[in-house]
Amino acid sequence: DKFVLHLKECEFRWNNKDNDLYKIMLTLVRKFSAKII
Repeated sequence: DKFVLHLKECEFRWNNKDNDLYKIMLTLVRKFSAKII
């Protein structure tokens, strides 16, 4: 269901609207990509 994913993305963007999303996403990718591999 893509609607739930879209809703969570909107929530994330709203909660971080004053922050640099690139830095936040980079941190999350580094943190969680190590667990996948």
